[in-house]
Amino acid sequence: MKKITSLFVWLAFSTAFGFLTSCQSSGKQEEKTEVATTEKVEAKQTQIQSAIDSIPAIPDSVKTAEVVPAKVSAPSAKLAAQETTLKKAKPLRKKNDSPVKPKKPVLVRPQLPVKRMNLRSEVSFAEGIPEDLKKQVTTAHGLTLDKQKTWKGQPLARFELTPEDVQQGVVRSEILLKPDNEAEVKYGWVMYFPKEYWEPSDEFDIVMQLHGYDDKILGEKARNPQFALHVHKDHLKVTIHHSDLPVNTNKNDMDEKFDLGPLPKDKYLEMVLEIKHSYDPDGYARLFINGKKVMDYKGGTSFNDLRKYPYFKAGIYNRKVQLPRVVYISNIRHGNSKSSYKDVAP
Repeated sequence: MKKITSLFVWLAFSTAFGFLTSCQSSGKQEEKTEVATTEKVEAKQTQIQSAIDSIPAIPDSVKTAEVVPAKVSAPSAKLAAQETTLKKAKPLRKKNDSPVKPKKPVLVRPQLPVKRMNLRSEVSFAEGIPEDLKKQVTTAHGLTLDKQKTWKGQPLARFELTPEDVQQGVVRSEILLKPDNEAEVKYGWVMYFPKEYWEPSDEFDIVMQLHGYDDKILGEKARNPQFALHVHKDHLKVTIHHSDLPVNTNKNDMDEKFDLGPLPKDKYLEMVLEIKHSYDPDGYARLFINGKKVMDYKGGTSFNDLRKYPYFKAGIYNRKVQLPRVVYISNIRHGNSKSSYKDVAP
């Protein structure tokens, strides 16, 4: 038994000793392998470094060199300049590749008056002096069309009266509208007084009036106008004559006078008159110049005539004219009782 035990002990010891010896040999072998590998790597690094060191250095001139554009020859430069000029001078073309034609100048025609509502009559000189216009003109210079004097593109009618005309019995140069047929009406027109023809004078130069019809069958003779816009002593004035008597003369009528101030010269005056014809106190007259009310009157405005309503006249009237007078007038509108200020305003 003891022998067997001793045998097992010897076997165990021998096995353990052999294992330890094997481990030591293996460790030594791995150590040798690592050393060999390290030596090989170091040898390779030495070869690479030697190769790098053998490469020649790059000169500084090469490192700092700049890119220089190639020079263009003289003929090429000329061709480029010509090409640029042709591009600039090339005419504009439409989408269909056809040249664009220059636009023709647009002709500006005189502005025709806007058609208004509620008018009994309207007079414009945009296309000349109307042939059917009623006139009280005797001389060739009494009524002409001045195309150089325009208002909103339209020529104005020129009215003239001179002392020589009066010496020959000519006392007026006027146009007339048809008479009113109702009490409340409105009028609008443009007026211009050239400075060189309006030196101060003591005479009465009537430039617009509303005139009634004399009752000749009752023995009435020519009378004053019911409404007169006139120039007197370099002032623009209004005189209203009225009477409720069946037969009237210039001595028994009543008059109302209004001084509108110094005559505006070399200025376009847009006039509007609103009036109610009546020989009773319920009448009225309102006058506007360039949109500003310059007269507001309530009272009698007419005569007690068989033909109730007057007619409109414009131009120049003076039986004792002392100096040549010229006035320009245009865009006359005569509104009925339904008309508004805007309907007749120039």
